[in-house]
Formats: sequence, structure tokens, C-alpha cells
Amino acid sequence: MNTFQYRAQINACLRKALNRYYSSSGITQEKLAEKLEVSSKACGDLLNGKYGFSIFSAISLFLLLPIPESLFLLKEVCTIILSANEEIAQKRRRSLKQASELQDPNRV
Repeated sequence: MNTFQYRAQINACLRKALNRYYSSSGITQEKLAEKLEVSSKACGDLLNGKYGFSIFSAISLFLLLPIPESLFLLKEVCTIILSANEEIAQKRRRSLKQASELQDPNRV
């Protein structure tokens, strides 16, 4: 996967949590936007997946959710980030190994 795919996964997790909160809370989209500190249009775009979350709107979402839900969401997001980091580390190790094999004059 590439960075954009991991970003899309994180945004999907955040959007799902936001939609769950919105449907269960019974508040208006305008009130939700106010709580997230974004415009009403931006809130609608986040709910519909038109745009991704900024770091600020993501933090606002974490602070808005009840603690158990926030912790669960944080675990999901961290799992995606750790998976991305591991994949990147593996690619770097393969690249370094290939580079060292090319530079080794005693290579058979």
C-alpha cells in the first residue's frame, strides 16, 4: 500500500466514528460543526467523505467522543499507522540490502 491508501483507511475510520456519533447524538449538523470547530459545509463534507480530516478536526473528534469510543478509535488509527510504518521499514531494509549487494565487490 502507499501513503494515500493508509491515509484513506485512517479517514474511513474517523468518518465512521463521526457518523456513528452524529446519528446517536441527535444533534444538528450545525451543532456538530460547532463542536468540531469547522464550518457546517466542512462538517457535511467530513460526514460524506468528500474531504479527509485535518489533524485539527481529528483531534476535535477524539475530544468529542466518550472516552471508551475515543480510545477504541485511537487504537484503530494507531494500528493502521503501525502497519504503514512496518511496511515502509521493510521496503527500506530491502533497498539497503540491494544497495549493499551492488556495492560489495566480493559478491558472487
